[in-house]
Amino acid sequence: MGRNGKVLPGRPESEQGAHVRGHNQNTLGICLLGGFGGSADDTFNDHFTKEQRLALENLIVDIQTRHDITILSGHNIYANKGCPCFDVSKEFSLGKITVPQVPSLFDSIIAFISKLFSKV
Repeated sequence: MGRNGKVLPGRPESEQGAHVRGHNQNTLGICLLGGFGGSADDTFNDHFTKEQRLALENLIVDIQTRHDITILSGHNIYANKGCPCFDVSKEFSLGKITVPQVPSLFDSIIAFISKLFSKV
């Protein structure tokens, strides 16, 4: 995921990942750009943008709708590394992420037209 929150293509979900040796079966890996030189004790906001947070929350909810996810964890739980440079379980929790509903362009146009005609 880019710093601007754009979700970039990676390995297809149908293929087994290669993100944590010995823990790749039945898992999905998400890579965030940033966090270089950070530690596992840092916070999400120390290394990543608010655009990345919103995009990650949206992506987690999207994946939850398509897969039976039981664990949400960071690479640092399985490997002696700092990445993703925050404690995933403190920052994100399955089933508790609420993603604000942003109206689509179509919804915005319909609302504008409705307001316009309600004044006539």
